[in-house]
Amino acid sequence: MMTLYTSSSMNIKWKLNKVRSHTCLVILLLLFNNIFLISQRPANVGQGGGGGRPNQQNVLSEDNGPDTTIYEYVLTDDIFRKTPRVDTLADISFMKKNMLIPAQGDFVNTGNFGSAVYPLIYKTEINSGFNTGYNQYGIYKISLNNFRFYEQNRPISDLYFSQLSNQENINVRADFSRNFSDGLSLSVNYLRISQKGFYTGQDTKSTAFGIGMRYKSKSEKYNAFLIFIHNANQEGHIGGIINPDDLNERFKKDISVILSEANTRQQERNLSFVQYYKLTGSKDKGFRLYLKNDIQYKPSYYHFSDVNINDNNDSTFYNGITLDKRGLRRYTSVSQISNGFFINGDKTNGLSGRVGLVVDYFSIKDGLENQNRLDLTALIDGSLAILGSLRLETKGKLGLAKNIGNFDIEGKLNFDVKKIGTLSGFLKIFRSENAYNSYKLVINDVIER
Repeated sequence: MMTLYTSSSMNIKWKLNKVRSHTCLVILLLLFNNIFLISQRPANVGQGGGGGRPNQQNVLSEDNGPDTTIYEYVLTDDIFRKTPRVDTLADISFMKKNMLIPAQGDFVNTGNFGSAVYPLIYKTEINSGFNTGYNQYGIYKISLNNFRFYEQNRPISDLYFSQLSNQENINVRADFSRNFSDGLSLSVNYLRISQKGFYTGQDTKSTAFGIGMRYKSKSEKYNAFLIFIHNANQEGHIGGIINPDDLNERFKKDISVILSEANTRQQERNLSFVQYYKLTGSKDKGFRLYLKNDIQYKPSYYHFSDVNINDNNDSTFYNGITLDKRGLRRYTSVSQISNGFFINGDKTNGLSGRVGLVVDYFSIKDGLENQNRLDLTALIDGSLAILGSLRLETKGKLGLAKNIGNFDIEGKLNFDVKKIGTLSGFLKIFRSENAYNSYKLVINDVIER
């Protein structure tokens, strides 16, 4: 009896302790929940206005009010034309194209993102001045023409990241902008591509980075931009398959090739100072007249090398080109200083245009070959609206120094057919200069052509 009684007593005590523990836990949860609910209630609860009920009118105005966020960007070519920044997550097409420079047309490449591209549709390249011709990575680059300088009323951070099998296969895009006091603001554009390729030796790496500071006077008559841009593109090349059966093996990355150590690297930088000064007042009253000046310093180099030269790839890939035991190397560097002066005017829904003069000084070093040249180009652009549905556009360039004789004149007429679309017709007359790489090739300090 004593044993049974003692056992029952201990069992009863254990059950009581268990009930008390659960009761305490429930009470703590209720207290925590009560505190949480009190902390989340509207600020006007318990302060009158309908027996402690929240003011329904205020709630509706907060929920249904307009979004006051300003998220626009301008290009330094025309800071008075503002473009709204669209939400990239609302359209899955961003996965199929380069987000940095949309609507670039159709290109073909090796299928490896970041590799050199070639246009599928032929388009005449018109050079009114000096052009290196090394444009095969242009769609991955930031330039002064597409650098986005944001105008916003609160700091903005926009990040896109896409990764494939590992961290060596990524696509990153980031934009950042914020305002400071005294009319200062900052904008950053960034793009990074890293791909290992289908086969070993096809690696690509592209980095495009731009950062700019802007100053806007209180009267908004003066704007100044200081912008730094860096572009670097690197790609490995392989070719000349020794054993075609290697291609029949799925997921085989290492295949025997003749060309295995070829590599291309291009780097372009741009340091720019752009100024705008409005000659009209802050209230333009439908007409705006302003001056623009942009000064640029652009150092760049274009490098190709193949250190694995042998009898096979000598005859297969480099037949007729002078080689030596160290391999094959081409290194071209170009430094450019540019200064442009423009007078711009535009009227709302009327006549707009600009006239300008651009001075370009080039220093070209290609192996042992060194040369300098000075280009002077006059520009004129105009646009005129006629009867609301017609718009006439004209553009013109004329070379005046080393580029004398080159010109590019274009006229375009657009007819707006309202809901149907726009009909366009144009006429172009030009005299162009060949790109540098089309007539000069220096390999291992020997001029091949």
